[in-house]
Amino acid sequence: MRRIHSLDYLKTFLALFVVLAHTNWLQNNMSVGVFVFGNGLLRMLVPLFCIIAGYFLQVSIARGKAGKWLTRVMGLYLFWMLAYLPIWHGQVTGFRSLATTLLWGFFHLWFLIGMFFGGLAVIALHWLGARIAPKHALWFVVFPAAVCGIIGVLLQYADLTGIADIPVQRYRNGIFMCFPFMALGFLLRSRIETEGLAAVPPRPQALALSALGIFLMAAEAWFVQAHLGTGVMIEVPLASYLAVPAIFLLALQVQMPPQPVDLGLVSASIYFLHIWAFRLAEFLDVHHMLGLMAFGIGLPTLIAMIYGVTVTRRSRRDGLAMPAPGGMGQAAPVAAAVAAAVTMVEP
Repeated sequence: MRRIHSLDYLKTFLALFVVLAHTNWLQNNMSVGVFVFGNGLLRMLVPLFCIIAGYFLQVSIARGKAGKWLTRVMGLYLFWMLAYLPIWHGQVTGFRSLATTLLWGFFHLWFLIGMFFGGLAVIALHWLGARIAPKHALWFVVFPAAVCGIIGVLLQYADLTGIADIPVQRYRNGIFMCFPFMALGFLLRSRIETEGLAAVPPRPQALALSALGIFLMAAEAWFVQAHLGTGVMIEVPLASYLAVPAIFLLALQVQMPPQPVDLGLVSASIYFLHIWAFRLAEFLDVHHMLGLMAFGIGLPTLIAMIYGVTVTRRSRRDGLAMPAPGGMGQAAPVAAAVAAAVTMVEP
């Protein structure tokens, strides 16, 4: 499977915006424009990660490596939960709270456990469809995913409008959020595999759909702000189901040059290490947005670069195969976990 450089650049771009979102600058400057940006356009980040994950999951399933994919994702989740244990252990007051924390994940790590359950749903439903109706196996994934996506959006708006008091984890999770977008990625890869590039809309059409989707996401966020106030937080905009696949399809058609550095490792380091970087910044009395961004992006990138140089030298010294960009290579387990995580556990 050829390397899609545009997706590596896209994932790095998304990781940078994750850091911005977690500085809390957006939440503390909630003007109409900031709200539309933070609770509209930035809500594409996790769905885009999910659709990329579903795209590569299809390859793992086709190669008979679905079980290995699940094992790696769960291993990554447990590794990073352990890495952040000094921060979240204070939330645990007993066995029940420990189970709840592990089920939903600490802060940004919820994405990994969500990706695990979303991937498990895709794998199980596809397996079931392949045995009951092989010619229509995709529908066994797509239809339940559509139902779960609708339920997730309805639960969200029932919560936002006050119809029901629903904790955010009930709709921002692996089944009602990650699964629908991972199923979209799985479907797109399946169609490309059988139909070739004819399954992908031409670049002008993908660009137009992306622009329309972004506009609708902004309009949806403005509508929520105008009628429900800035105190609410959108998690899954309805319009993201147009914007996200359109942007993903556009990215597939953009030709980008090979990466000058291992962007898979860099983006993974930024995503998973920026919270610890924030802690260091706060310890050094750095609290403003630009300072937090510098720590949250710069420190993980520096760690990734140092590790990349170290592994390269070690590989040359030991005569090992050089690790491919964003791949697992011959890396040590900890660094392999970093490299694989935001590369969406590529096969």
